Amino acid sequence: MSSRDAAGTVRLVVPGRRFAEILGITIGLIRRYGAAEPNVVQALLRLLTTCATLATDDPVRWAEIEKQAHLLVADAERAVAQPDDLATVHTQAESFAEVLGARRRGGAPPVNQSAPPSSTTMHAPT
Repeated sequence: MSSRDAAGTVRLVVPGRRFAEILGITIGLIRRYGAAEPNVVQALLRLLTTCATLATDDPVRWAEIEKQAHLLVADAERAVAQPDDLATVHTQAESFAEVLGARRRGGAPPVNQSAPPSSTTMHAPT
């Protein structure tokens, strides 16, 4: 679609999706299918933490990011049977809240303390 501006210059207008719509589509689909898997929810919360860290200083965007985080936690709490399995989800949600709170206060986000180790070795009990 094109139009002319006040000076008569032709401008190309490309309709796009709004931030909230993109976030809802990308996070929502994975959330609905992966809500019962704490590792999926934790990874999405880390993604939202990164979004909160890097997003422009826009309270509307922050609110949309926060909405998705709340939906993730609520769906995980409904879908995960074992309370112990939710511990990582709640820990990551707390980290997200700290980062977003720091952004809203105008400060730098805290250093990511909940990042997974660079490599993890697990051993089955013998």
